[in-house]
Amino acid sequence: MTYLGAALVPVFAVFLVVLASASGDMYFRYQGFIMVPVTVLGATALAYALDGMEENDGQQRDGWRPDGGWGSDSGGIGGTTVLVIVLLLVLLPLGLAAFHPSPYVYQPNKQVTDAQIDGYGSAFEYRQSDVQFAGIRGGPERYVDYHYGTNRARETLNFPGYKDPIPTSVFAAGNYTEHYEDGRYMATTRTDRLREVALYDGLRYGEEGFRALDATPGVNRVMSSEGFRLHYVPPEEQRSIEADAAGGVTAANAPPQIGGGENAGPFGRPAGVGAA
Repeated sequence: MTYLGAALVPVFAVFLVVLASASGDMYFRYQGFIMVPVTVLGATALAYALDGMEENDGQQRDGWRPDGGWGSDSGGIGGTTVLVIVLLLVLLPLGLAAFHPSPYVYQPNKQVTDAQIDGYGSAFEYRQSDVQFAGIRGGPERYVDYHYGTNRARETLNFPGYKDPIPTSVFAAGNYTEHYEDGRYMATTRTDRLREVALYDGLRYGEEGFRALDATPGVNRVMSSEGFRLHYVPPEEQRSIEADAAGGVTAANAPPQIGGGENAGPFGRPAGVGAA
């Protein structure tokens, strides 16, 4: 016991140093580690206490006998032990009420919603396998783990863009077509936007950058659902082909405009005629 108590001194010292330095906000992780040896110490102390209470200097005691009956027998289980066992059984459900629902399975919550999981799942299902992903502060790592399984995702899948973030300078400037010559899928969620804009006040990814995703030439929004958006930057070769095709449309072969003519407006309506 003396050695175990002495071994805990450095652990408590590190915890106090981290707490005093305010270098993080996850103090309960250290407390959880400390509670492991505390549990061992508590169980040992409880066993010693029960032995002392029921020993009675080697005299007979009333309790549960090994044969299942109740009476005087030096080998039986004393009444105090029975009361402690009952107390622990009563307290066990109270402890489970605060237990993490599932530390090994991804489940929807306020930070990771069903809509986001479904959105990423659809993106993975219909994606071009050779185009990499990129996201806010990192790639679709947790969603890849959920969709394909953690072991496969981290060992054999080699998912393109597994941990790749969108560079903050590129996000701010909106020059995706210049930076991503080989094409890219860029996934954003409502949680990303709220966290970066409202919580971090645009420290790395500002509101203007999120708005520019839908207004930047060469960036196509290919998927949109509640809380999830997927934008696609085509490879440079594909952009060149599309630009050549668009340049081949002349006044002679352009499709006719509805309500066209000299007075046609920008959306094919005669000038001065508003939308219905």
